Amino acid sequence: MFRRTGPTVAAVTWTLVAGAGIADALPADIPHVLPPPTTTVAAAAPAPSAPEFPRAVPDGAASGIVEVAHRGASGYAPENTLAAVDEAAARGATTVEVDVQRTKDGRLVLIHDRTLERTTDAKDRFPDRSSYAVDGFTYAELRTLDAGSWFGAEFKGERIPSLEEGVDRMRAKGLNLLLELKSPERHPGIAKDVASVFQSRQWWLWPSPEGERPRLVVQSFDHGALKSLHTLLPRVPIGLLGRVPERDLDAYAKWADQINPKHTKVDADYVAAVHERGMEVFVFTVDKPAEVRSAVESGVDGVISNLPDTVRADIRTAEADTAKRSAAPPTADRTSAMGAP
Repeated sequence: MFRRTGPTVAAVTWTLVAGAGIADALPADIPHVLPPPTTTVAAAAPAPSAPEFPRAVPDGAASGIVEVAHRGASGYAPENTLAAVDEAAARGATTVEVDVQRTKDGRLVLIHDRTLERTTDAKDRFPDRSSYAVDGFTYAELRTLDAGSWFGAEFKGERIPSLEEGVDRMRAKGLNLLLELKSPERHPGIAKDVASVFQSRQWWLWPSPEGERPRLVVQSFDHGALKSLHTLLPRVPIGLLGRVPERDLDAYAKWADQINPKHTKVDADYVAAVHERGMEVFVFTVDKPAEVRSAVESGVDGVISNLPDTVRADIRTAEADTAKRSAAPPTADRTSAMGAP
């Protein structure tokens, strides 16, 4: 369902790389992304005319509903930490959702809340502070905080990771990323800062192999920040958090790829309307079997969950039940039969 980066773009990029030399065109840490060059490069077949929104992943290529590990596998490890990323991978997740904010001295870090009290020991370590806002602390100060003990003693000493640490760990674990720009109004220019991180890690921007999900999607409630990021990274799929009014879907479909509302805010008709515009629907936060069933019956493309492994099993069960109901013969209308001559 994603747009802007189809096979045509990949072919053009490879042609440019082959002409300029792979070593000059790509960072040294990703030699495996492209096939090795040969002495002869076959002429590319003429590309078909591109659709209005060329796709990053062919329609129908990714089967089933995607379960996204919310803030990492945050039902099992402290949210937005490397431990949560590792736990997501260990439990079979393919995609991790995390939140990014900016420190007082301009570093990007993974944390959800605007303040530090709930998920760190900031009040104990800095008792004289009048505010515990994330953007009131330097990166060095944040790195002294314990971001794990609040969740469980076994996570004592877990640190708030930088965005760079997080994405490098996700790549090492083979995970895709759904990144939320958190409270961009408090961090002017954060879209540019985030874009810089990924521009220095081109693997995240490279087209995914045919039939696979995009490596990176960026979402936010702040549509202005998303437009800024779209300008800087036009090939990165964009997700709009919250339910967008149906009357506005056509306008958003020109530059966005997902509508990602709360799971209680969608039904089958709304999902169908989004799909008609070529976009996907991912819902949050889905942890209970009944919530999963409702999401599946609505036809969503993905669910964001604190419990990615149990939700995966619930998705498969709900999909199987839905398929059985669809295949079952219709029940005879007894009233009509009794009234027949």
